[in-house]
Amino acid sequence: HTVNGCVMFLLAASLPLFLPVPTWTRVVVWTAVPVVFGLVLVMLRLARDPKAHPGASKFQRSLNRLRGGLVGLRRPRSVFGAFSAAILAWTLEIATTASALAAFHLPHSAAAAMAILFGVNLALAIPAPPANLGNFEFGAGFALVALGGDKNAAAAFALGFHALQIVPVLIIGGASLLGFRGRQIAAAAHVAAHPSEVEQAGEDAEAAVAEQAARGSLGRAQPSPGE
Repeated sequence: HTVNGCVMFLLAASLPLFLPVPTWTRVVVWTAVPVVFGLVLVMLRLARDPKAHPGASKFQRSLNRLRGGLVGLRRPRSVFGAFSAAILAWTLEIATTASALAAFHLPHSAAAAMAILFGVNLALAIPAPPANLGNFEFGAGFALVALGGDKNAAAAFALGFHALQIVPVLIIGGASLLGFRGRQIAAAAHVAAHPSEVEQAGEDAEAAVAEQAARGSLGRAQPSPGE
């Protein structure tokens, strides 16, 4: 999550190079870049294997447990893989957003797509109801209006873009749930139709456990060659 957030912020920091944003926005974003790099360095420092001290205080022990969550940063290959995966994921997100903008006949440059994604993620930081209803639309619509889009078009795009995010997940999740429930129902029907098989399977399992226990007892009872 930390790596994903860092990649998102670095992408957002490039927006002033492509979009006309207020000067204060450019100053704030670019000033925060070294802060982000500083946080990354701090996390790398904390990721080092902490030394255990027998007389460590409760705070030190708690800090060591927290540092254990950064264990992945101790392996450069893992860090590189995480950053590569995050960059690929954000690239796909940008492409999806640009395609959605094009479908609504709106400016669909990569910079515009990045700005909308950044607005959505900022809005998602606010506590939201299930599926981020309301927050998602607010972030996408506000970003699009800030880019000079029409309010009505922004509202339509926000609703459509959110549906693009939710509907496929609902369809795939619903199909998976139905398949899982179908297997459960089929298994229950089989048990109801063939109770003797279930009883026999239970008896076989009990017999196997008893046989294993008997073998263990016999092995312990046999004297060793040196006795």
